[in-house]
Amino acid sequence: MKKFILCVFAVAACLAAFGQGGRVLGVRAGLNVTNIDFSAGSASVSLDSRASFNAGFVYQQPLMRMLPLYLETGLYVTGRGASINAADFDLGFDEELSGKVKFNMLYLQVPVAVSWHFNIKSVSIQPLAGVFYGLGIHGKAKFKGEKADLFKSTDLGDGAEEEAVFKRSDLGLRFGANVVLKKHYNVSLGYDLGLLNILKNGDEVKAKNGSFYISLGYNF
Repeated sequence: MKKFILCVFAVAACLAAFGQGGRVLGVRAGLNVTNIDFSAGSASVSLDSRASFNAGFVYQQPLMRMLPLYLETGLYVTGRGASINAADFDLGFDEELSGKVKFNMLYLQVPVAVSWHFNIKSVSIQPLAGVFYGLGIHGKAKFKGEKADLFKSTDLGDGAEEEAVFKRSDLGLRFGANVVLKKHYNVSLGYDLGLLNILKNGDEVKAKNGSFYISLGYNF
């Protein structure tokens, strides 16, 4: 949590300097197609993808005077998650389970990337690469109307407690590109590749987030 607060203050400090030449502030909103990859040793499996959303603001800062190289950061609310058929779980029950188990998570995410701006008349093409840090603020697993919290421990009564499934922190790589028309209208697309094992007790089994994203935006 302290690391995330420091990131927010760093972003705020950048925004305080906005208005000087070359700097860009914009808003973004769009669609995520998310997944969770599980692995144990050499075996791995991907859950079914789910659609979610992203929304937030972006800030760009020139890094060099002679080259169109920019630092890009911001603050987003972004969805993560996946789903799987309950019948795919072998839980040892006498009756066969059916239906979807859905994992829905929301993160506050701070990306830090470097982009190169290719300007062709009124169009700017901006490939980028960098990292991101995400802090989970909401997480639910749903199955046939029942819900379980993914980030918080659940009190089962009589002193018993069910531990949280996932860690709140996520860290990974971001690859993508922006296309800006007439200096204001932005289309972004890319992929966030989670590197951290988000399972709370993931000594043998590991789980990592992944998300394709596309967003529309406006640069002020």
